[in-house]
Amino acid sequence: MVGLATLDEVANKRFDFIIVAGGTAGSCLAARLSEDPQVTVALLEAGAAHFDDPLISSPEGFLGQLYNPEYDWQFTTVPQRKLDGRTLPWNRGKGLGGSSGMNVLIWTRPQKEDFDAIEELGNPGWNWEKFYHYSKKSERFSTTIPTSSSAHHEVYESDAVGLEGPVSISFSRTHSGTEIPFQKSLENFGIKTVNDALSGETSGTFKSTSSIDAATGNRSDSATSYLRPVIDRPNLKVLTGATATRVLLSRSGEKATAQGVEFDHGGVACNVHADKEVILCASGIKSPQLLELSGIGNPSILQLHGIPVQVDLPSVGENVQDHICFTGLQYELRDDPDILTGDMLLKDPELRGKFREMHPGYEGFLALATTGLSFLPSNVFSDRMASLAEEQQRKLTRDASTYPPGLKEQYEKQIQLLNDPKVPNLEILVYPFIVPGHTIAEKPRVWILPILSHPFSRGSIHIASPDPTQQPASDPRYFEEDIDFEILFDGTQFARKVAETEPFKGLTAREVQPGPDVTNDDELRDYIKKHLSTIWHACGSCSMLPRDKGGVVDTSLKVYGTNNLRVVDLSVLPLMVAVHTQVIVYGIAEQAADIIKTEHNMTSAPAKPFT
Repeated sequence: MVGLATLDEVANKRFDFIIVAGGTAGSCLAARLSEDPQVTVALLEAGAAHFDDPLISSPEGFLGQLYNPEYDWQFTTVPQRKLDGRTLPWNRGKGLGGSSGMNVLIWTRPQKEDFDAIEELGNPGWNWEKFYHYSKKSERFSTTIPTSSSAHHEVYESDAVGLEGPVSISFSRTHSGTEIPFQKSLENFGIKTVNDALSGETSGTFKSTSSIDAATGNRSDSATSYLRPVIDRPNLKVLTGATATRVLLSRSGEKATAQGVEFDHGGVACNVHADKEVILCASGIKSPQLLELSGIGNPSILQLHGIPVQVDLPSVGENVQDHICFTGLQYELRDDPDILTGDMLLKDPELRGKFREMHPGYEGFLALATTGLSFLPSNVFSDRMASLAEEQQRKLTRDASTYPPGLKEQYEKQIQLLNDPKVPNLEILVYPFIVPGHTIAEKPRVWILPILSHPFSRGSIHIASPDPTQQPASDPRYFEEDIDFEILFDGTQFARKVAETEPFKGLTAREVQPGPDVTNDDELRDYIKKHLSTIWHACGSCSMLPRDKGGVVDTSLKVYGTNNLRVVDLSVLPLMVAVHTQVIVYGIAEQAADIIKTEHNMTSAPAKPFT
């Protein structure tokens, strides 16, 4: 493909910067760093390019990517003790663009207190105002003309969106017709529509923006937005099919220096050399694995697998947190000409034809997007949250001496957020698609998904083998902290109550799941455990924190104990935020690009502008 490098152009060559993985962050960094024509950048991506691939460009294409090894890494968790030994799939995008090419396109920023908490944990310069600036830098917002007679409300402030960035964002022109009735049912419980969910005030219900190009209806992923317009820059080499196996390190004094990267290409072991830096953008799962394979991590884990210790850094792979949701609130809908769900489009060719006529210019056979979001503070959905917070505080006081470094401070911050009436601790998502693992039913259905926003449980991700082709052992330890289950349980009860309230109730023929047979608390508790799912947002495995507080990287995202190795992806987020994380990764990558440019006195004058 035009623009992609050959193996001969990368193997055994020298570059100023080597970026491992061309996903959401990696594609952004490759484009930003190569703006300086005086530096050279190599980007190694294990997957394919996937340019002009309808499974990437179509908003619903992720349904065809899941469990397909060309697009999906197909990670899984280890058996979860509190889920009766179940393992859960941890799908992640494989190929240029990474998970920005297989997500559900949700684009919104977190509550400002969430990001300010990152700075307050010991990370000066990583606060809401900085994040707000850098996340807008990634955006190119376009207004849309809704093509439905009962448009889902599009509310935003003009200064809350970026207009000149690479990633096209917009309000989807289409909706399922179930979002507005659910919003109105929420109003019966005092929950108002948010006037602007992009400026750091997310408590309430709203229509989210999506990473959709308003002109075409296509997905706007990181590779298409950042990388493709500049892939012909002479100082940028993008090599696909290149699986990094370890960072090549040398010791000089007290710190290790990244000399390059070892990678596999078509079964051939190759090296590429770095003159300035190696930057890992390989995800919250692969980045800690690569650090450990390179000899950076807990000595007891490295020695177990025969890997020489280069940097003693026990926090690698620890502090893992993940958003989890209950996928068992499912409703069969009544016949209604204003309702359109993903399963209806998948099974009805005639309906797909009508849909294309209604929405000219949209490509693919299904152009719905998930846009019905509600974020709720604890006091809105639970009448016992104060007592749960008090019990968690007592547990913190009792067990603090047993916690690993830094966890006490994180828990104190989480309890503070739990008690803050402005900060969401539960999301309820209106999901008009088929939940993976389910089959298309005869009648249209919609899912109402309660999602835990700030999990207290902490897990880990560590190598299970010195073989880089083997999955790491991902153990999120779901529900290891009892409060997580109790919050999700109360949130599920609340969501079920809202769904039984008009006008949403008038759309439904029946509750399919849990169904009328699940009537008491014990039955519902068992049902939640059997229908728990991840939202694929695992963070924290390479946390940005002070080293003595469990940090893996410092505030410049440089790995402790190294001179020139950084991590730039969701793994550096030390405390989960109440939002879908696509925008978080873009904001981190944009800020990282400026940090790196400043350190190396680089220019920002682009060698070739975005188009």
